[in-house]
Amino acid sequence: MDSNALLIIVMIFITVALSIGSFVLAKKQRKNRASDISRQYTGRISRKKNIPLKEMYPYLIGYAANKLSTENKTNEMVYTPAGHLRDDIKTDIAEKRLEIQDFLTTYQPEFEKRLKVGRFVDASGKLPPENVNLAADELYNFYKESM
Repeated sequence: MDSNALLIIVMIFITVALSIGSFVLAKKQRKNRASDISRQYTGRISRKKNIPLKEMYPYLIGYAANKLSTENKTNEMVYTPAGHLRDDIKTDIAEKRLEIQDFLTTYQPEFEKRLKVGRFVDASGKLPPENVNLAADELYNFYKESM
């Protein structure tokens, strides 16, 4: 066998192996992506007993903005083949985040009252770690109902 032919066969084998490895890695990244956002906060949250609600507003707003921007969209519409958020989705999330922040400047007392009525926060206005995502869903629902 010619040495050039052997070199070509080896190069084809390496290319196929790298392609398969890339596919498997991208699939693993897509699978773990859903828990990335909440993992950032729950790691920090779990060290405390109850968190002041004002400290959690950035997370609540981000959660609601992500949910609004990605609802009714497939994974292909949200993520690139490499598993990253598409630029238009990032822009939409940033816009929704600003809209929700503006919304909360007007309706924050009503939202906090809603959280107290739903028993998401305790009497002192602090949020237990197990209620963080429930409170974020409540903000999403409150925003959707008001719009």
